[in-house]
Amino acid sequence: MEHNFAGNAFFSCAFVRTSEWIINTGAIDHMTFIAEHMRNVKKFTRKACINLPNGSAADIIQAGVVVSANGLVLAHTLVVPVFKFNLLSLSKLTQDNDCLLVFCPSICLIQDYATRKLRGIGKLQAGLCYLVNEAIDQLNKD
Repeated sequence: MEHNFAGNAFFSCAFVRTSEWIINTGAIDHMTFIAEHMRNVKKFTRKACINLPNGSAADIIQAGVVVSANGLVLAHTLVVPVFKFNLLSLSKLTQDNDCLLVFCPSICLIQDYATRKLRGIGKLQAGLCYLVNEAIDQLNKD
């Protein structure tokens, strides 16, 4: 397996860690600093890292599968301990879940590609789109 990964992200408040998932158009892979809720975890036996926009590199220690509360599967999510945010790769999300994203001024709709049924919602806050990590029946009540 090739271990050359890259992620692009800019955060104005990068000193605060958050367990929320940020939908990111530039991330090639899903990335998190939290490994507790992962399935099928595989530790990296060789040194692997991602290249950061500032030119430095960050170590990847393992990868696994994350399933959100609304059933979205985040396959091959990389664990990067120095990260302060969880990045959800838009391209991987659409591939792994056969879905599409519709961006509106204040929300992002995640819909099944074939049926157009709602699978998830992203809400815009301070210029970033955060996944609302709730079951679909809870989303439909809002």
